[in-house]
Amino acid sequence: MRKETPPRSSSHVHRAGREGWLELVRPWLGTLVRIGVAGVERDLAEAAIERAFEAIAAVQRTLGFHDAHSDLSRLNGLSPGQPGIVSPMLREVLDVAQELAALTDGVFDVTVGGELVRAGVLPRVATARSAAAVDWRDLLLQADGAVAWRRAGLVDLGGI
Repeated sequence: MRKETPPRSSSHVHRAGREGWLELVRPWLGTLVRIGVAGVERDLAEAAIERAFEAIAAVQRTLGFHDAHSDLSRLNGLSPGQPGIVSPMLREVLDVAQELAALTDGVFDVTVGGELVRAGVLPRVATARSAAAVDWRDLLLQADGAVAWRRAGLVDLGGI
């Protein structure tokens, strides 16, 4: 698995009436992620925030729609019927998402990625091919851990 250097584009101290509050902001997961710590010395706060951003980076590498090399992007690039093995983190999220889709009769559906790309809400990706009426039932989670598409689709986990 590749190691990314977390972006350090924006960090600042935000006091907001709280002495000793340290807050850093960085672009991750297609948005700005803000992490703050109070009540400890600055070097301990910075170290804790760095560990938190490392965890966010791991999520980005695994579940990030905006990361062309993420496990999610590899899933989205599978052709119909082509099985792929995904990381345990992604499989766990997909298991929960499919359970929610079944419980809500598809109202909650992470296979909405193609619609969001077509609407311009998500960036067009190289694999931006998705059947017009694809839904959660087209994402097959197999017992052996493999994942496959019945029809071409795109998963977006922005709602989780």
